[in-house]
Amino acid sequence: MLAHTFDSPFGRITVMCDGTFLTRVAFGEYSEKSESHSPVLREAESQILEYLTGIRKEFDLPIAPMEDGFSKDVYAAMARIPYGSTVTYGALAEQSGHPKASRAVGSACRKNPLPIIIPCHRVVPAIGGIGNYSGPEGVKAYLLKLESEQIPDAGR
Repeated sequence: MLAHTFDSPFGRITVMCDGTFLTRVAFGEYSEKSESHSPVLREAESQILEYLTGIRKEFDLPIAPMEDGFSKDVYAAMARIPYGSTVTYGALAEQSGHPKASRAVGSACRKNPLPIIIPCHRVVPAIGGIGNYSGPEGVKAYLLKLESEQIPDAGR
């Protein structure tokens, strides 16, 4: 596993790859990593930083194939949530073909190996608020605010 850590507006981010595909985006640093100058990792850093400054709205990175089944369905549906939009856990369950699995969708969001790239921050509870996030406190609010500010007349 190759890894690279860089600074972001809310702390360190570590990106990991198998040499060909991006396999993980993690908040913070990981001691079990091999610092790499892999082109995949450098491109991931570049695209994430462009996203975090409002320049990029979509990612074009080679990501590792997801496992089959429920999680793959959820991540595929999650990846289709448009920039600046949110969906509820229940709506994402329906969009992924598992309409009665909104709690399991929440679990898949928590286990998302590629946060930011696969936008689990765009999934919110139906009862209001923004819900939880597996990253550091405040990151989900930061990402949602960033996206809403980049869309003309969003939230106004």
